[in-house]
Amino acid sequence: MNETEENSRQKAVARGKTYQKRFRLFLLTVGGLTFLAYMFMEPVVRMWRIDDLKGEQLKQGQATVITQAGPQQPLFPGDRMHPAPTIVVQFHGQLCIASKVVDWQKLRVGTKVAIFYYQGHSGHIYLQLVKPLN
Repeated sequence: MNETEENSRQKAVARGKTYQKRFRLFLLTVGGLTFLAYMFMEPVVRMWRIDDLKGEQLKQGQATVITQAGPQQPLFPGDRMHPAPTIVVQFHGQLCIASKVVDWQKLRVGTKVAIFYYQGHSGHIYLQLVKPLN
């Protein structure tokens, strides 16, 4: 190998290391900014939700079950099963995820259910409870 080829090879290796350093710096910067944005925005979003619900009363209505995903199986042996499934209902044209479900074994896709919810000043529906109609 002559000296020129060796020189160009060393320059290429150095250039690759520089790109790797810049890429790592870029990833760390993006990750750090994402983390800081989450830390800052989470309390702000919580305050927006509190303001949106201020003075609202719990309301009752009927909705249709759109999706039902059964209880989640444990990932590892010995873990406990997630006790309740994820239920998505359609209410006034909006899809809402239930935070609490009563008698989820009786719920089927397409059936009507009783719901308890708050409707914020913005019109957003905060679903609190889903249970089958009796």
